[in-house]
Amino acid sequence: MQLAEAPVHEENIWFGSMRVAANNLLLEQRILLVEDGPINQKLFSFQLEKAGAAVSVASNGRIAIEMLTSQGTVDSPLSNEISYDLMLVDLQMPEMDGLETIRILRKKGLTSPILILSGSESQEEIDAAFEAGCNGYLTKPIDKEKLIDSCVQALCGGSQTRRNNRSNDQSQTGWGESIHVTPITSQFVEEADMAELLQLFVESLDATIQSIEADFAKRDFESLRFTVHQLKGTAGGYGFPSLSEIAARVEVRINAKQDAVGLQGSVEQLITVCKGVQMGGVCSTAICSLAKRPTHLITQ
Repeated sequence: MQLAEAPVHEENIWFGSMRVAANNLLLEQRILLVEDGPINQKLFSFQLEKAGAAVSVASNGRIAIEMLTSQGTVDSPLSNEISYDLMLVDLQMPEMDGLETIRILRKKGLTSPILILSGSESQEEIDAAFEAGCNGYLTKPIDKEKLIDSCVQALCGGSQTRRNNRSNDQSQTGWGESIHVTPITSQFVEEADMAELLQLFVESLDATIQSIEADFAKRDFESLRFTVHQLKGTAGGYGFPSLSEIAARVEVRINAKQDAVGLQGSVEQLITVCKGVQMGGVCSTAICSLAKRPTHLITQ
């Protein structure tokens, strides 16, 4: 059944079981692209802007940090009003590479999602990127659909409110107050025989969230790893692949023995996605707002 007619001239891409107008997916999202190559700067900017994003470009990590700090220097603290919802950061750059950039920003308290862009498929570099604090790793060449889909996943996974993209006290969890929660609907929401099972899963998330918060507060990372591992293995089966993916990323970081400061942003994202599932998981009318705005949707 047709939910809304997408204009013929609009290009559509697949997100989960839905086809979405590509020029709306990142509507009004502010992205900082940190990339030294002029060709890639133009290509990625064009693709992101075509999906609705507002893109700013920094040619290396030092410039990016200066754009985010209160005094415009690498050594100064983050600005109280972060201007970007998402960062895309090249791994290899002059002056300051991607890993050092992410480490410095995470140490300063930045919790906005960060995706690494790299020409390397080395597992060692992938692990190093996640340990530094990235939320995703994209290997060049990156096709348009993968680029946009990865940005949407990162933003739906827990974007911060625009006035508070940094943690004021890194020793505290500070759950929820600065997190924008997006309703996430199960892929099986229209299947009547799954309704009871979906309801049970969604109801179980209260206990899961409480366990995650308590384990993180106690720095009981082994118990946290067990909870996250279980969530990773079950969420996809109930039609929530994005929740499984976020849980998998948290598990990778726990296994890499990332410290609490580096882990906090990912744990907050996981809790945010859990809350998004609670908001929209069993309601067929609560379709996930992929870019926090209405989009043209067409069923298969």
